[in-house]
Amino acid sequence: MDTLERRARLNNSSICVALIWCASILLYSASLLLPCFGPDNSPGLGLLLFGLLGIFCGEFSWLANPSYAIATVSLIVARTRSNSVDVQRWGSRFAILFSAAGVLFAGIFLAQDTTCYGDHPVGQKTKITSLMVGYWTWLTSNVLLLLVTTILHVFVTEEPESTANPAE
Repeated sequence: MDTLERRARLNNSSICVALIWCASILLYSASLLLPCFGPDNSPGLGLLLFGLLGIFCGEFSWLANPSYAIATVSLIVARTRSNSVDVQRWGSRFAILFSAAGVLFAGIFLAQDTTCYGDHPVGQKTKITSLMVGYWTWLTSNVLLLLVTTILHVFVTEEPESTANPAE
């Protein structure tokens, strides 16, 4: 593949990846405003602010939030702050690791039938009656970030083709 074809392919894929990344960030932001689960229609922003307390009662889904943030920051640093291919490769690997962790942590909530969050006395759990649009947008934003980090990692670690023609 000649250099012009390769640049055109990378440019087209970069636009597509940027759109998916923007969709991920928009979905994450939207999930903060939407109800996430019933019975009390818990809003995403409240869960983000107070979800850390859930770790103390054995709920680890909240850890998807810092994983999302770390993956996003490491991806930005790897893509924009470094001229070193090694730093880009390690940064993209770091981003994949944390985005995959984010998907796993967010997915843990699917297996839960109760939660510490809600209007109940301390030490009692609330039964989760439904998963609402806020949860699904949050989970989707994490999955899209994993897709973005994986695609970018493939392009970052792709070895440049030699410009010399061995047949000559």
